[in-house]
Amino acid sequence: MIRRLRGGKTRIENMPILDKQGNLLCSAGERLERFKEYFNELLNAKVIIDPTTANTIQPKNISPTEKSRQEKPPTIMEVKTALKQMKSGKAPGNDGITVDLLKKQDYRKPQKPSTCYETSYGIGKLSQSMPN
Repeated sequence: MIRRLRGGKTRIENMPILDKQGNLLCSAGERLERFKEYFNELLNAKVIIDPTTANTIQPKNISPTEKSRQEKPPTIMEVKTALKQMKSGKAPGNDGITVDLLKKQDYRKPQKPSTCYETSYGIGKLSQSMPN
């Protein structure tokens, strides 16, 4: 049955499946429709949330020190560590920057990558006027 749903082999075994009223479904099409109906109900369950409950949830306050720490641009060492963990040859993200481009930055001159990363970090895009 799952193979049929998935689009693989079409062999379906004769397993007894009942509809909501308890009737036996004999044809493969009826069984597929029942599976579709079952998973649709299971995964798309309607949930009613009381708006007052949502309004009573207070966001957690963080200290000004922690907030400033989180908002600082990443250091060169943090960027190096993150780049080592990333795979090359992957598609760029929403900002159009590929991992390969970032990995090719020259770390012997610390100002270049720092400027590049801080600019990209701040605006979310790689500037076309960045020096090579």
